[in-house]
Amino acid sequence: MEGGNQDVPTQYDGEPLINSDITECPTDPGYDITQCPGGDYSHDALDAYDISVPQGQPVYSTHPGVVVATFNQSYTREGAGNYVKIKGTTPEGEVYYTIYEHLLVINVSTGDQVGPRHLLGLADTTGNSDGPHLHYEYRGADNIAKASHSVRFLLPTCGLGNPHNCSL
Repeated sequence: MEGGNQDVPTQYDGEPLINSDITECPTDPGYDITQCPGGDYSHDALDAYDISVPQGQPVYSTHPGVVVATFNQSYTREGAGNYVKIKGTTPEGEVYYTIYEHLLVINVSTGDQVGPRHLLGLADTTGNSDGPHLHYEYRGADNIAKASHSVRFLLPTCGLGNPHNCSL
């Protein structure tokens, strides 16, 4: 291809997608994305999607990896609530993390190896949340929350409604 990566799909304008091993969806199909990465409500500095899943719906890992953190004691209205963080590795050996927040029940423990579509827990509204939903976030190797990664971490084939026209 002449002229560089002009035909490479992008997550953000002008930035090519990073190769990842994300092959699955964090929820079952049929729900809506209610906030996009870089969204103007609470995602202005995050690579994260909010997905409007009802309370008690399954939440799945999107890739193979190891559970590096869980929090399962949040019944306050602050922060992420109950969550699971998974460390993954791209085919090129680059480390990344995915985080699944506002869970009711957590079915994994720190140190567990998980595969794609492993049941992590059930959706809820723990933490700072206006209603039941899944906050699904991507972080690079530095594990710092920011809205600047060029990686497809939510597949366009997940069957989710996209009324805000998020980049997928």
